[in-house]
Amino acid sequence: MERRTNWRKVLYERQPFPDNYSGGKEFLKELRTNVSLVKYSFLEAACGACRVVLHEEAIVIYALVFNWMRDLPTATPYVFSSLLVIIVPFYATYASLVHIQWPTFYDHLLTLFTLIFYGYAFTPIIRTLTDTISTDTIYAMSAALFTLSFIFHDYAMSASLVSTILSVNLSLAASICLVSRIKSDETAFTLLAISMALFSYWPIVRNELIFRCPLSPLLMVIVICPLTHNSWAVGRSVLRRKIHLNVDIHKRL
Repeated sequence: MERRTNWRKVLYERQPFPDNYSGGKEFLKELRTNVSLVKYSFLEAACGACRVVLHEEAIVIYALVFNWMRDLPTATPYVFSSLLVIIVPFYATYASLVHIQWPTFYDHLLTLFTLIFYGYAFTPIIRTLTDTISTDTIYAMSAALFTLSFIFHDYAMSASLVSTILSVNLSLAASICLVSRIKSDETAFTLLAISMALFSYWPIVRNELIFRCPLSPLLMVIVICPLTHNSWAVGRSVLRRKIHLNVDIHKRL
């Protein structure tokens, strides 16, 4: 009985097979496909998308506050007070998560006072930095810079394009462009403080929460998005009342 010879994938031996024979099923037996494929569940994909939404919400919140303070500059003290009320519990949460010691807390406090001092001192210069540029150009530049910040933003995921410094600088540059449309130094300083809180410090706290609780992006979106929508509705209502009040005053005059 003739012994069957198995085909081998070698070129240095003569085998009883045609030259165009590729081995049949033996040729693809060791082929591996999708070796580095990572499968995500729907919940993991939703939480990943919510990380992008949170950065988008930060930009939307800044745009809403900018519109309010541009149209209602008298609300600046209330906005600044609200900023302090929001920042303190978030910082307390971050300090408890990373176990900040007193020397680190002292450094953070010193950095805060330094930013407040120099920020308020240079606010008149920053506010008039792009004063000669048209408003349409300013809005277009701000939109482009905010869009670029999406590409390099740190979403608490390892990626080659991630550059926290570049993303923060792009967002702050967009904020500075918008600040030039403000007429008051106090209002401009408040907007600068809000931009630092939203684009520099908030991502640090957010990423720490994501590291501790992977479901936190979804929970934060569920809470923040309705609040943003309600704030927009309230701001629009207040602005309409102001417009009607100004119209009534002009009619009486």
